[in-house]
Amino acid sequence: MAVVGHKGAGKTALIEAMLYLAKVAPKLGKVGDRACGLDDSPEERAHMSTLESRLVSLIWGSKKVNLIDTPGETSLFADTQMALNAADAVLLVVSARSGVETGTERLSRWILQSRTPCLVVLTKVDDEHARPFGEWWTSAPGKHGLANPRRLPHWSQARYPRK
Repeated sequence: MAVVGHKGAGKTALIEAMLYLAKVAPKLGKVGDRACGLDDSPEERAHMSTLESRLVSLIWGSKKVNLIDTPGETSLFADTQMALNAADAVLLVVSARSGVETGTERLSRWILQSRTPCLVVLTKVDDEHARPFGEWWTSAPGKHGLANPRRLPHWSQARYPRK
């Protein structure tokens, strides 16, 4: 599964949280920590940004899930597009603070063209400037190639399937 989105949307943080919940990572790091070995090259640490795609795996329930962490910088989207071509599904990460950005629009077009199953993940909803279902999302459903938003129920952690 390719994890894609505009630079700074929270792709790597999402993957690190998933690895932690799957008990692959020993701790849940904070931004910049990179506790799971993602973004570990000197250049990536200096930029605090993913510069090349990386594959990580976890077991959820009885299923093995391969996640591809991809660059969000639009000048590095060739690498991101290769990950999209290799993936069976996509997590499109959108920041509730920034909304749909140019990179998000380009990625959503590629995902629609490839007809790859996609789930939009909204991050940073706890930020004081977040607009999780703001004008950028609801003014023109489908404008960015994204489906109409649906609010999912908030489930207690105890109800999520665990290993």
